[in-house]
Amino acid sequence: VFMAWGPNVRIGHALSGAAIIDVAPTILYSFGLPVFQDMDGKVINDTFSPEFVSSNTITLTDADLSKAGDGRQLTAAENEHIANVLRNLGYLE
Repeated sequence: VFMAWGPNVRIGHALSGAAIIDVAPTILYSFGLPVFQDMDGKVINDTFSPEFVSSNTITLTDADLSKAGDGRQLTAAENEHIANVLRNLGYLE
């Protein structure tokens, strides 16, 4: 189930063909933020009023992860904690 509410959202419009991977790009677009080109999913344009869509083009950008995080290396204890969490979730053996 996908529901949206706000000043630019189409009222009473039923969406079809939307998938969970479309939620993140749609949220970014709704806030006027660029959508990463390699992001799975697409902006669900039908969520928004035609006026909003016509005056707000979708901006695509490359993911720049060079600014992610604070640049420090994880400690051995932090690495082990992450590995334990992933192991408990079944991602690591």
